Amino acid sequence: MVGVQAALELKLCPAGSTDCKITIKTAVCVVAARAFRGLSTSTLNVDYEVKIAAKCAQSDCSDAAVLSAAVKQVVQETANAAVADNSLLAALPTGATAVGAITQGVSAFELLADLTSWYPTWHNTDNTCSNDGNAPAYMTLTGNFIYGTLESCCNAFYSWSFTECMKLGGATSATYATNEFYVDYTSMSCKQSCEVGTAAVGTAPQLNCAGIAPSWMTVFATAELCCKGKLWWLGASACVADSTLIPATAGAWGGDWYKKGQKCVKDCDVGSDSQCGGMAERWDEVFSSSSACCKNKLWWVEPTQCT
Repeated sequence: MVGVQAALELKLCPAGSTDCKITIKTAVCVVAARAFRGLSTSTLNVDYEVKIAAKCAQSDCSDAAVLSAAVKQVVQETANAAVADNSLLAALPTGATAVGAITQGVSAFELLADLTSWYPTWHNTDNTCSNDGNAPAYMTLTGNFIYGTLESCCNAFYSWSFTECMKLGGATSATYATNEFYVDYTSMSCKQSCEVGTAAVGTAPQLNCAGIAPSWMTVFATAELCCKGKLWWLGASACVADSTLIPATAGAWGGDWYKKGQKCVKDCDVGSDSQCGGMAERWDEVFSSSSACCKNKLWWVEPTQCT
């Protein structure tokens, strides 16, 4: 069995690795008699276990279960490739004539404890958590400061700066980018909290990413709420269109009114409503009602003539 074990380690373990071991658990030789000429063939069924110890880098290591599944997939793919190209057969002791399919049963990968031991790095200036195994003794002894995932650690100790904590901790943008909207006074529109250049998935609406929103920035679930909350003096339709990168269309009226000439009109496409005056320009001050618009912008005009 030494030869079989050596062959498996040669093909399934990373070259030069001292942290990958294969143990032969059982080996059963099955002999099948053949009637023709009284010959017989034998098959060696081997049950083996692969153990890999690896110190995980911070990036993408928040979820031990996901990482275990990924490692298992790599081992299976490596085994399949070694069978397909006959390299495993060549590595086996002399006498082997073929290698059958290699399958994996239910497996459990033993990952280092550090993988799921995240602690707040208060001793550094960064607002994040780490799983580098260097947690101070008072944290490990009490257990009150150790969390199983980066996300849970950030929630517990840096909730006021959650996104920054996740980003500095090595999480991928998919885990901390909320796609919520926050104001950008430079462009006088609202932008989304996601990494610049992030593409929408599938049929989802186009993203208008401007980077992850700073922890002190107010974020909104929709562009409409952001425009109302932070750019209320702009035409709602124009603001939302600029913020979502979707042109304003008829029927997009959100209830705003603005002054156009000697009338107060609705902020919507001409023709979609008898009181629509077209989309308000960015510089047009808008009001939530016709009466408010008339009172503030056309106070000298009779109310019945204002709209």
